[in-house]
Amino acid sequence: MKKQLAFVLALVSGPLAAQLPADTATRADTVPAPAAPEWVPIGSAAEDRLRTAQLLGQEPSRGYLVRSVSSYAGPRAEGVQFLRPHLRAVYNSYLPVSANEGLAWSGRGVGFHGLVGARARFGRVTVIAAPEVAYTQNRDFQRIPADAGDGRNPFAHPFHGPASSLDAPLRFGDDPVVRVSLGQSSVTAQAGAFAAGAATESLWWGPGMRNALLMSNNAPGFPHLFVRTSPEGLRTRFGTLEGRWVAGGLSQSSYFDDEDEGRTIAALALAFTPRGEPGLTLGATRAVYRAARPWSAPLRFLDVLIPVRHPEPPRPPAVESAAGSTDQLFALFGRWVFPESGFEMYTEWARQEGFGSVRELLASPDATQGYTVGMQWVSPGERASRLRLQAELTTLEQNDAVRNRPQSSFYTSTNVPQGYTHRGRVIGAAIGPGSSHQWAAADYLRRDWRAGVFAARTRWDEDALERISTRNPRGHDVQGVVGLRGARRVAGWEVTGEYSFGRRLNWLFQNTARAFNDFDSVDVNLSNFVLTVSPSAR
Repeated sequence: MKKQLAFVLALVSGPLAAQLPADTATRADTVPAPAAPEWVPIGSAAEDRLRTAQLLGQEPSRGYLVRSVSSYAGPRAEGVQFLRPHLRAVYNSYLPVSANEGLAWSGRGVGFHGLVGARARFGRVTVIAAPEVAYTQNRDFQRIPADAGDGRNPFAHPFHGPASSLDAPLRFGDDPVVRVSLGQSSVTAQAGAFAAGAATESLWWGPGMRNALLMSNNAPGFPHLFVRTSPEGLRTRFGTLEGRWVAGGLSQSSYFDDEDEGRTIAALALAFTPRGEPGLTLGATRAVYRAARPWSAPLRFLDVLIPVRHPEPPRPPAVESAAGSTDQLFALFGRWVFPESGFEMYTEWARQEGFGSVRELLASPDATQGYTVGMQWVSPGERASRLRLQAELTTLEQNDAVRNRPQSSFYTSTNVPQGYTHRGRVIGAAIGPGSSHQWAAADYLRRDWRAGVFAARTRWDEDALERISTRNPRGHDVQGVVGLRGARRVAGWEVTGEYSFGRRLNWLFQNTARAFNDFDSVDVNLSNFVLTVSPSAR
């Protein structure tokens, strides 16, 4: 009877709104999955409510760490269902502030992003047609052009030339930017516990709320083929196994260089939930990318299994390695949810270079590493209002023993000039190479509205600073912001707003002074406003 009651309440009032009494809350693996919202794009308000509901035992946590729009797809009956749009407006005062926006890139000024579509089911086949459109005013701002001697476009990143190569323009040209794509579209054929298909949707792998080290929606979704388990996973005597295997094509931005022969990517994600501990999920991911024609992606599934070598330290960065034009990243992650106390903790650890030997593993396991640790707590029990606390720390800065190696910074590559990017955006953590980020937030939650505050600090591209100006005590490019955020349900929609303001100190390392009491850096005041309108979780 308790299971049926929990299901009915969750179905009526939605993942977060269902305020189950403490004595009716069950473990996450025994709660029947309630009806999801129309669709759950990555980073949407519905996804935020879904994760909070997991902390309260109202939603199972399985299926969440290897996810996409199609993970929650499938109308209850055959036919076509139109999906209400997700709309977003952004304003940036002086510098671009853009993270985890998929197709959109929010430059200076006003920007808009829209996502709309339809979903249909015909037998075992589900089709989602969800195109996206994005616009940014892209006003000018002070920047440093890339070195023309490196053969790069002037808009390319000035600190990621051949020695630490990456396709990450500071600005996408000098005109307003309009982008249109197939967005979160997919075709999925179900066969028992497995599914296969083709998609252009964004993927998010791992437990991070702000930064996913290998696969996130920071870049637009890339076209790919996939094989995956069903959202319920494969049940074994030891626990539940989930997985997704993809192979696709990556594109270069128009502001890198003129030599683009294309790239392919093959990636694999596995997540395991032990039997008897439904709140614990352990996983591993790996991605291998290479210079190759994108049309060859269907032939590249097995690339994810091949070893990848990098240049040895004595070799100059400009010399191609024996591995040819192939590079890789891999990660391990874990998340533990405690519904009885409304608490979760999680971590992800990644490394760009593989381990060539046991000696290397023992001597320098932290070489080319990056990691994220975080937690979240929601006050549990029977109550009309709740307090939520969140915190996350990510660092991709390399230590002194690594910075002088040819493979010197996360996401950059000496084998593949564009690095781990798609259309000029890093596919992994939004903070990008060589950076570190700390973020904390507190929210007051009610059924139909919420309000909160947050603060963040980011130290940008510290590895680049070490290359251009070693040990400059005033050289760091650091940003600190504080902000307010809130949301309100209105007639079946959820309207959310977020405002932040702060200061970026020493933008692009322009202070060359060697003393702490010299203040000739370029410091910039920042403000950012985001307004979204999306379907409310049912």
